[in-house]
Parts: sequence; structure tokens; C-alpha cells
Amino acid sequence: MIRTARVATRGNIFCDICIDKRSACIAVCAISLHWSVDATAAPGKRSSKNEVKAFNTRMAENEALIRRLQERIQILEGKINPGSSPAILPQAASPSSRSDPQPQVVRQDPSPQKTEAQQKRTRPSVAGAMVVDEAAAQRALERTLTQMGALLLPARVVEVTPILSYSLSERSSSTVGTISLPGSQTPFPAVVSQNTRTNETSVAAAVRVGLPQDFQAEIFVPYSHIRSLRTDDFGHAESARGGGWGDLTIGVAKTFLRERSWRPDLIGRLSYNFGTGRNSSGLLDFQGGYRQLQAQFIALKRQDPIAFTAEISYNKLFREAGSKPGNVAAVSLGAALAASPQTSLQMSYTQVWRGDAERASGTGLGTSQNYGLLVLGASSVLGRDLTAVTQFGIGVGRDAPKYSVSVAFPYLFH
Repeated sequence: MIRTARVATRGNIFCDICIDKRSACIAVCAISLHWSVDATAAPGKRSSKNEVKAFNTRMAENEALIRRLQERIQILEGKINPGSSPAILPQAASPSSRSDPQPQVVRQDPSPQKTEAQQKRTRPSVAGAMVVDEAAAQRALERTLTQMGALLLPARVVEVTPILSYSLSERSSSTVGTISLPGSQTPFPAVVSQNTRTNETSVAAAVRVGLPQDFQAEIFVPYSHIRSLRTDDFGHAESARGGGWGDLTIGVAKTFLRERSWRPDLIGRLSYNFGTGRNSSGLLDFQGGYRQLQAQFIALKRQDPIAFTAEISYNKLFREAGSKPGNVAAVSLGAALAASPQTSLQMSYTQVWRGDAERASGTGLGTSQNYGLLVLGASSVLGRDLTAVTQFGIGVGRDAPKYSVSVAFPYLFH
């Protein structure tokens, strides 16, 4: 909104001042001098020396007043828009040069004119309103989608992501044991219920490398520390703790389709797990040590500032030493929202099906799992190439972990 104000001063001087709140600058639009001539003087009558002297005196006073107004305006410009060079105002014309006016020249800022996108990014906020940096919000959304695996990096861009996570899970099981009653020497069989509580803390590193032709290479390796406690109905307790490396996983992803009209982006991913990690040992279940082959497809549909994702995956596990866990299938739906200039939010729900384990003695009936996982997360751009990603997961179902928390800091190398 632009407002103008006319200030009247002595000697019939009027200063029209233009105030632009949006750009916080003040410029003098026009300074006009209006001099009145004695109307009672007869035409052709020459002014006396006293009248000429009074006229020159008034001229000098008005020029001094104009200079003071110019200085005041420049001071106001410096307070409202610090660092900007104020426009150079034309000097008041002297009596000797007033008969031959010269064109007024305003000095321009030598810096190049900013583009519309740059003006949006640098536009100052107005009191009572929030100015959204669309470019920064877009970056936050894109980085969130990259972490979700729904967007690939450009060619020759590398992303290194350290990840810290914690999860808590509880699992109940029943086993056949023997108990002895007080005063009886003969034990008899009984079904004993056991509850196992597992705390797992993991540190992992993920590396993504953008390749030509819409390809991306991926590497992931974790290290886990587990503490487990098992109790039964009779108050017996057993605990264990330990740490070890997880499985090294490498993969490649490819964008097969680009979004157009109703059609979404389609990304395919193929990963191979080398099974180099530590296997289960007593109470400690590292869920490693088995070679795996995973196929995954992700569809991405953007309706800025919201992006929707749909995912389907299948893990084929290979037998090791005559046994292996069951194969895993999963379906996931998610959404990401650019909520502020540098922050985006995400939500996803994943349903997991795991088949029965296979052992050397046969199929482990009753070892299948079916559970869901609800994930809420937020991503915040900390710098040009650094992002913080926080996720909180809630398990749904008896076999699911109770909850999990993870923090990641992806960093881009161009």
C-alpha cells in the first residue's frame, strides 16, 4: 500500500512525500515552490530596491529550509531501510539558474535488478503477516521425499546421512516347562508364559549417489546395541546385552516414469543384503546374518505443497545353516506437507506381513507376524546442504515394536 503526504512549510513550499511500506523506502516525488507576487502592483511597474532585497531574503530562507528537509528525509530513509543508498535529491535552484531549468537526475542503485523469485525469497515480512519462502519450502519438501525414498538425487550429487535410532519392543511367548510343588519330589509339565523386553540403540550411515539417466546408488550399514530382559510367570528373570554390526546393504534405484497429468512418478529399487551382520544369540536378536534380496516400487504424486506416496515391497531371505526367517511383504501409504519456509511434515502407515520361519527340523509354525507401523516425522532445513529429519514410530499390533525414535542429518555434497 502506498500513501502520500503533503507537508506545507513557510513561503508556500509544498513537499509531496511518497511512503512505500512494502519496500520500506521513502522518496521525494516532487518539490514545488510557489511564489506569490504583489497583486496590488500595477502592470509594468518596476519593483523598488527594498522589494528586491526582501524577495532575495525569502529565497535564501526557503532554500535553507529545503536543505533541512532533504537531510531529514535521508535520515528517515536510513532508519527504515538501513544499508540502502538513498536517492540523490535535486538541489534547490539558485536565483541565477532558475530561468534555465535543468533535467533532474536521480542516481540509481548499481546492483542488478533482482528476479521475481529472488524478490520472493528476500521480501521482508509485514507486521501481522507471514511471508512464506516458496523456494525454501520446496527444498524442505524435496529433502523429505528423498529420505522417504520417493525422490532420487540429481546426477553427481552425494548425500551422506548419519542416523541415530532407538526402539522398544515387547514380545510374549509360551513354552512348556516343568514345575515342582512344595513338598513334592515329582515335577510335572506345565505351560509357562514369558515376556521379553528389548531395548535397541542403533547408529547407522547411509550414502546416496545420484547417477546419470535417473539412477541412484545406495549403501547402508548399521551398528546396534541391544539390552534384553526376560521374565516368566514365576518371577524368574534373565537378562543379556551386547552389540554388533548389522548387515551391509547396497542397492540401485531408477525413476521409470515422470509425473504427467494424472500419472505419478514411479521409482523402482533393487537392494541386496549381504548378511554380514550378527545373528541372534540367546536373548539378543540382531535380526541379521541372512542374505536378502528386496524389490520395491514407490509411486509419488505431488499436489504442492502436499506430496502423496504409495509403496509396495517384498523381501526374499536365503537359508543359512539350514534355517531362515520368513519372507517379508509390506505395503505403505504416506504424505508429506511443506508446512513452513524451511520445514516439512510427514506421515506414513506401513502394514507388514512376515511368513513362518524355516528351521532345520521343519517349518516353525506360529512364527509368522502381522503388524502395522505408524510414522510421524518432520524435516527442517538447517543450512544450504544440511537437514535434520526426526521420526517417531508407533507400533500397531502384538508383534510390532511399541515405539521407535530416530534422528538423521542428511548432508549434500555437490
